[in-house]
Amino acid sequence: MNKSVQISVYFMLLALLIQVFPQYAAAELNEPSIPNKDREVILFATQPESEIELYQDLTAKQVMANIPDETVVELMEEKGEFSLIKYTSEVDDEDSTGAETAFQGYVRSTHVIELFNVEEFKKNRQDKVLIEKEVITESVGEEESEELLENEEGNETQILPDTKETISDSELELDETELTNQVDIEENADEDLSEEIAQSEVEEMDEQSSRQNDELEVNKAEETTISKPTLFRSFSIASTSVKQLRGVAIENSTNVYSQTSKSSSVLKAYKQGHLLIYRAHSPEWYEATVYINGKAQTGYIYANDVDAIIDQHQLKGFAQKQPVNVYTTPTRQSGVLKSYQQGHALSYKSFSSQWHEATVYVNGKAEKGYIHSSDVGEKAPLVQTPLKGIALVHSTTVYNTPSKNSGKLKAYNKGQILQYRSYNSEWHEATVYLNGKAHTGYIHVNDVETAKNSPSTLQGLALKSITHIYSSASTNSKVLKSYNHGSLLKYREFTSNWYEATVYINGKAHTGYISAGDLEEIIKKQQTIKGLALKNPTKVYAMPSSGSKVLKSYKMGQNMTYRTFTTDWYEATVYVNGKAITGYIHKDDVGTNIGKVVIIDPGHGGSDSGALGIGLVEKTLNLDISIRAKKLLESAGFTVIMTRTTDVFISLQERARIANTSNADIFISIHGNSFNANAKGVETFWYGKYEKAKSIQLATALQKNVVNITQSDDRSVKEGNFHVIRETKIPSALLEVGFVDNPIDAAKLRQNSYKQLLAEGILSGTLEYFK
Repeated sequence: MNKSVQISVYFMLLALLIQVFPQYAAAELNEPSIPNKDREVILFATQPESEIELYQDLTAKQVMANIPDETVVELMEEKGEFSLIKYTSEVDDEDSTGAETAFQGYVRSTHVIELFNVEEFKKNRQDKVLIEKEVITESVGEEESEELLENEEGNETQILPDTKETISDSELELDETELTNQVDIEENADEDLSEEIAQSEVEEMDEQSSRQNDELEVNKAEETTISKPTLFRSFSIASTSVKQLRGVAIENSTNVYSQTSKSSSVLKAYKQGHLLIYRAHSPEWYEATVYINGKAQTGYIYANDVDAIIDQHQLKGFAQKQPVNVYTTPTRQSGVLKSYQQGHALSYKSFSSQWHEATVYVNGKAEKGYIHSSDVGEKAPLVQTPLKGIALVHSTTVYNTPSKNSGKLKAYNKGQILQYRSYNSEWHEATVYLNGKAHTGYIHVNDVETAKNSPSTLQGLALKSITHIYSSASTNSKVLKSYNHGSLLKYREFTSNWYEATVYINGKAHTGYISAGDLEEIIKKQQTIKGLALKNPTKVYAMPSSGSKVLKSYKMGQNMTYRTFTTDWYEATVYVNGKAITGYIHKDDVGTNIGKVVIIDPGHGGSDSGALGIGLVEKTLNLDISIRAKKLLESAGFTVIMTRTTDVFISLQERARIANTSNADIFISIHGNSFNANAKGVETFWYGKYEKAKSIQLATALQKNVVNITQSDDRSVKEGNFHVIRETKIPSALLEVGFVDNPIDAAKLRQNSYKQLLAEGILSGTLEYFK
């Protein structure tokens, strides 16, 4: 019966151990994970007062140092069986007082204890040592004996090393009441275990710590009594430490104070997002243990400075913002592991009231990160489009709510570039910063002009003598850079009145804005044109500006090939000293006439000599000038029909008939004038019976160009009731090249060079008409 009681006691101890340790393990499974990056932990040896070996590498062959038990170190990285730590020790040298030596190496992970597990670990280790000292090994059999060694100095019973303890029969003799109590223990094991655990939990920590060093004293008068409370106090394992709490530092500098007052001294400070271990103290304060120079000190954290970590459970939601970041630690100031687009479906775990925990994969490796709780939600958001635009009014306001009657958060000047998001048909949503804090506000759609979504890159010409690029879309804003007229610029579409451009100032890129009226866009799809020079000379410039350098010149009427470029300029390739160079020709200086038919009518002829002047006969003068004009027009690509090519008489009716039946485009009749010796100069007539407007246009072009080229007196354009232009149904004009009876005009008209200039004027006027 005595042996049976003793075995029951052992069984109860074993059951207690099995019940307690799995509770610790199970609790750990639900704990939120804490980042391993550079945090303080404590190294504990297997036995108190022992040392921990610090290895140089993972082979654990070379020991760098021996670290004392219960030393604070910095955990760098966990690698399964081993952990990489940083250990700082004071140099034990009289000449090096206060000096420190830092080691970085590997220790076995079993020695690494988190701060929040310190008290629990120490208690378990102490209890384990106590159990090892008090384990009673018995020999089963009727002839077993016990050896009792009595201490010479008193009636104490000691357990000798390497000696198995036995209990004598006399020690196991129980009176009837005691035996009944022991049997009750066996029959009500569960109730007794619960009772003993509850009782042990109210023990003070200091009593438990001191108990492990006490010798087991057994009074002879008490040797035969094994009381239930004494037995279970000796073997209690349930922790009596205050519950450890964990949280995230909220403030940029979260302080641990020496007292429960923010005016007290600061023992230690932690950055925002740092994970802290602490205990409940009062509604406004937490109690924490910090280590300063390796020594534990009790401090206090203000409750509002930390965000408590909560029990974890799996969550699913959607990214509510654009973008949603996953941070390395629970603070927006930390690094970003990964970003997700607004509306992206996400899976994460609860962590604290302000943060969720998530596992993301970076370069194929799983990383633990944190998502702010306000950045995700259960419902998929209405995906907002990021927009950029220009403030249109002098005080473009961002309102507190989507109403112009609400409070004003911020106002911007006209032309300022703003960034915002789509919200509804009348409002945009925007984020503004007041005193460094982000606020969501609203801008009315009529107060901004939104830039084009996918702007095209363009190329164009600076139209002004000084074309500015501004810092914002306003001519009142700062000028970033300026360009001369004709400069080729690259820019992007932005709004209806502004272009966006990138300029470089001191090697640094800046975004600027150009007024649309200051640029002329270059034609994207260029076409090659064959034309001819209209001026004498026709110049090819180095830039699309008549003020730029002249690369090459061509005579009037000379054939040229060029490409479309802008509304006012053509682009051409010219060769200078055998080298191809891109140049530019003004559109007024060249023309094309493909497929156009021109009728040239030399006035008079044959028996009709026309006016007689000073050494001149009009019919001969008219034919000479007409033949010269024909050659120039044909060289320019025109088809030319002559009413006569020799000195023959052609009636006025026949001349009109030829014009009306030849399917020609224009009719030009060439004459010499005669009035009196005083009249001189050039004049051109039109008549409005048919094609009045076009006839006026033709007469005007001929008059202008002939006068410009010959520098003759301009007698202007007039309406004249002449048969050939009155009865001609196509646009027509009658050109009087000069007065044959005027000494000045006659002298010029007798010169071949002057007659050639008249022909060039006719060509130039014809080309201008067909532009």
